[in-house]
Amino acid sequence: METSEPLELFKSRDFGDQLGLTFTFIRENFRLLGKCVLFIAGPLLLVSSFLFGSAINAGPYRSYGATGGAIGSVFLAMLILVLAFSVMTTVINEFVALYAEKGPDGFTLEEVWGETRRDVLKVSFTYFCGAIVIGLASMLFLIPGIYCFGIYTVVVTVQVYERCSISESVSRSIKLVRGHWWLAFGIFVVPFIIAMVMRYFFEIPALLAVFAEGYFTGHGDRLGVLSMVGTVIATFGGALCSALPTVATALNYFNLREKHDGVGLMRRIQTIGGNDADSADDTDSSEKPGSADATGW
Repeated sequence: METSEPLELFKSRDFGDQLGLTFTFIRENFRLLGKCVLFIAGPLLLVSSFLFGSAINAGPYRSYGATGGAIGSVFLAMLILVLAFSVMTTVINEFVALYAEKGPDGFTLEEVWGETRRDVLKVSFTYFCGAIVIGLASMLFLIPGIYCFGIYTVVVTVQVYERCSISESVSRSIKLVRGHWWLAFGIFVVPFIIAMVMRYFFEIPALLAVFAEGYFTGHGDRLGVLSMVGTVIATFGGALCSALPTVATALNYFNLREKHDGVGLMRRIQTIGGNDADSADDTDSSEKPGSADATGW
């Protein structure tokens, strides 16, 4: 099998180049990345989608008991959806970390699954703590909450790639984002807006089902099924669209690392130095008395 040329993640890029890298990365790794997300996080997303669909199918005009059951379904669906988002975020960050370490053809779905199982609880706790901190900061003053959010865009990637605790990852993220806050914030916001626009395409079936239910009230059972299917498509598809900003922020970690630490530059210098050393060794060996050139053979 032909090995594809890996993308250079450790490279200093401006906003436009980094955003372009995000779409290039998704395009070149769409098959394996999509498989990882669907096989690992997909079941939770599907369960949550069906719970939302059943709650919508219960409808506001059903009995009191059915309405109470619908509320319970929505609450359970939200809990599962939060867990699914944590799993999907972990999957994407593990995928990007393995790509940085091993290249595009150096790892498999099983490796991503193994790394995800190890870190998913840690990532979920990090998101929980981040939500509390950002929420409290936003309640006091809006600007501190937005600033904390910009820092938190790379916390999970730091935690996954550098294998550190939540306090260490937050401290590390503050150092990386310092001087590049607008870049970190914008790299999340712009793909997030694009993902929100993409979600509308998945919501079209649900909107059509609601429209049909309003005009054809005599076919409640059939329309209820259509409404549930439309809600499932909207929830599942919308959740998958949220992978776009997650990929963007995960890749931006390596951009910030390069700006702060110069990792890629140091690697290129070491590579050049290693090649020069190899060339010098080859020259020395060819000039030894026993070599063919020295003896005239």
